[in-house]
Amino acid sequence: MSRRPIVSLGQSAKFVHIEVDFVPYSEECLVKEPGCSVLQLPVLYTYWTDCTDIETYKTSLREKVQKWVGELRERGINDWMVVVVGAPDARKPNKLLPRTTVLDKMKTDFGGKQAERCVSLYEPVKTDSRSMESWQSLLAKMRSLVMVAYNRALNKFEESMRAERERRTEKTWSFCEYFSIQEELAEVMLLLGVMDEALVQYDELDALLTQFVLNSAAGDTPLWLTKFTESCERWEGLFISTELNKRLQEKIHSGETSLLQLRNYLFQQQAAVLLRLNKPWEVASRALSFLQNTANELQILQVGIAPGGVACWGFLSCLEVIHSLARCSSSSGTTSPHTRHIAPLWAYAREKLQELGKLCGLHPDVEGSEKLHAVVALVCGMGDDPHADNVGRRPHQVDGAAPSAVKEPEGADDGASTFSVAMLEQDGMSPMTRLKEALSSKEAFRKHYLELSEVAISTCKHIGHVRCARLIGRDLASFYLSLGQPQQAANFLGDLLHSFTDGCWPLLAADTRDKLVICYTAMADWPKLLRVGIELACCSQVAHERRAAAFGAVQRAITELSEGRILKC
Repeated sequence: MSRRPIVSLGQSAKFVHIEVDFVPYSEECLVKEPGCSVLQLPVLYTYWTDCTDIETYKTSLREKVQKWVGELRERGINDWMVVVVGAPDARKPNKLLPRTTVLDKMKTDFGGKQAERCVSLYEPVKTDSRSMESWQSLLAKMRSLVMVAYNRALNKFEESMRAERERRTEKTWSFCEYFSIQEELAEVMLLLGVMDEALVQYDELDALLTQFVLNSAAGDTPLWLTKFTESCERWEGLFISTELNKRLQEKIHSGETSLLQLRNYLFQQQAAVLLRLNKPWEVASRALSFLQNTANELQILQVGIAPGGVACWGFLSCLEVIHSLARCSSSSGTTSPHTRHIAPLWAYAREKLQELGKLCGLHPDVEGSEKLHAVVALVCGMGDDPHADNVGRRPHQVDGAAPSAVKEPEGADDGASTFSVAMLEQDGMSPMTRLKEALSSKEAFRKHYLELSEVAISTCKHIGHVRCARLIGRDLASFYLSLGQPQQAANFLGDLLHSFTDGCWPLLAADTRDKLVICYTAMADWPKLLRVGIELACCSQVAHERRAAAFGAVQRAITELSEGRILKC
């Protein structure tokens, strides 16, 4: 049906698009509990007749229609319509005594103040102008009545939903049961094409769950929330798609899911709506707070989860969001979208991979073999790869995402780091495949960690977050030191030292100089060691022991210089 405005309580008019189906009338299809559901709900009941004879109407038809209308009114149904189909009377009516038609009688008998619910359709099989006008009039009236009926049904459903929400302080109330009610309203809004209203419903569910978790930190833990405090044995990452995950939805409605799965589902639905709204940058802007808040909620509820499980989930979810936005970028014709929002995700993914590397014994400074049992446990908890069918392709397309050009808000970044895009496209790895490979050996971990770090640094620099890039460089410098590559480490530490000195942070600058002393000593770069050592020895904010140690390094550098070893540099 054509777009028509629909108005909800306290809201402005929205233009919607409704598709309707006609089904045969039966008592089983009558709404028995108004407000309990709105999906697949009969909204308009119609009675069709081809009777045009007044006598026939009086003897039989009137009674049938009266019984039908009576059945509807007994159940509080006021949304009905009677259609009289037939050719107009060919006889000319008397001007003094106008001829009464079946339609007139129906309006008198049943219409009352709603006479517009009785309409006629003349010569439906013909194609002349009068027949076309009749069809147009019928469709316009039916469209109007359907919208009125649907608006009334939605208002009843929202009232029922609000009443259920007000019961949230009762002991028997369950969030999962309420979740199914409000999500049904979100699904209806999606069917109506009102995407922003659907997003509001998911945002409200998100906020309500967050409030319950925060209240539990103060000792107010409802009975249903204790289910989410049970141990979590799976940590699947996000899978962003516009297709509904019905299996997970059913588990949530039945209360058989973990907090991590519930949070994943909520964010996935929010992301799907945002992608339909052509707002992929907002998916990225929400992603980091979602990851951090969910990890915090797991701590608040003291959910038992294997070491590294949250890190695996965070890494997989970060890359899933990045891959999804990269696909939206390629369909919109830009090189790399929304870098301003993606840069923190690259940094977060790097942190989680670093955490996993330490846990699994994959760092270069960890002696002995990798902790194989830890890796196996983490891989098992990841579940199946949702992108298994797409591995090796260019990928990870967000199914059903609008291919039209994406418009970013004012001030959004127009370009992106070509290095990060190249990394995504060079091997076609899914997030899970990439993580499994990174955890397979020290060499593989080194490769992926260095790639992620370089992408994070280049992306931060691209958007002007130089300090963030140099802080990442500090971790990378420590990694290079553990690899026995002081030259690489010194380059990052030198940039970091400039930031600390320019920002007047003497203690941080002193810590950086300590590391530079180690690098220059390993490199036998005595002139640079002499300069950094003197700066550290002269820093009044540093403890005397550290200044004395720096002065000792200066003396050793002077000795080396005096012996002519500078020729080695």
